[in-house]
Amino acid sequence: MNKMKVLIPTWNRAETISTHKLFHKSLFDVNVLVHNRDQKAAYREGAAKKVENIIVTGVANGVGGLTRQREWGLKNLCKKGEWIVFADDNIFNFGVIQEPWYSAKRLPDKDTWKGDVSWNKFWHQQYGAESTAERLSEVFLRSIFIAEKKGSHLVGFTLSNNPLFNATKWRTGGYVIGKCMLWKYDPDYIWRHDITMEDFYHSAQHIVQYGITMTNRFICPRAGHYEKGGLGEYSERVPHRLKDVKKLMKAFPGYFRIKDRKGFVPGTDLSVCIRATGIDRWRKDFLNSNPKEES
Repeated sequence: MNKMKVLIPTWNRAETISTHKLFHKSLFDVNVLVHNRDQKAAYREGAAKKVENIIVTGVANGVGGLTRQREWGLKNLCKKGEWIVFADDNIFNFGVIQEPWYSAKRLPDKDTWKGDVSWNKFWHQQYGAESTAERLSEVFLRSIFIAEKKGSHLVGFTLSNNPLFNATKWRTGGYVIGKCMLWKYDPDYIWRHDITMEDFYHSAQHIVQYGITMTNRFICPRAGHYEKGGLGEYSERVPHRLKDVKKLMKAFPGYFRIKDRKGFVPGTDLSVCIRATGIDRWRKDFLNSNPKEES
């Protein structure tokens, strides 16, 4: 069996990188992507010293650095049509709904639940249980099988362990969080390097080019957010996010709206305002207005 490639772009987290520990080398081909030789030396002495493949890409850090890492990894390490795992460097475990419920399309209804513990407690325990590498490999491959049938090139996962938000397994369209993604490599994918909120861009651009994205809400990667290193802490990202929101709304008119959240600077976050039933219409209108965008 061919091992599934895992690409972990990283910057300045030599002592805290954790994601590589979750993918056993018997099942996954783990590649840590660093920008330069100094970074490689630091990671060799840090938490990733046991990783066989720490690869220097040579691409510039800063705005667009993460996107360039992804693009470099696909173009230099992957074959056309290959599915790979993109994962952030600070994931500490995955929660996966267990059988027989994982194979169902939706969770049992709260009002008819007859388990030994409360419905809420049970499903929080389900998402809270740490998955094995073997289980991850299995559910990733099953997710890819479904994505291929639907024509999706991008599969994301939930970051919420709240069962009320994850009652159904699959969601099409919407925002695919970049924390962990299954990505099918297409050399004709159109990249953009001037946006730091790059998972919003990929979510919309995949709709434009392929007509669908998918999120498996029965798998939950758990990780830190806005930590030192990487793209920086939240305060460091604010100036870029203010610009990114405007760029994304201009690039994909009608697909996003500004979503102001408590505790965050206004104008620094977005949500998708197109429901799954309206994606085909939005895409048709977009392509009619931007005929060169269709792949």
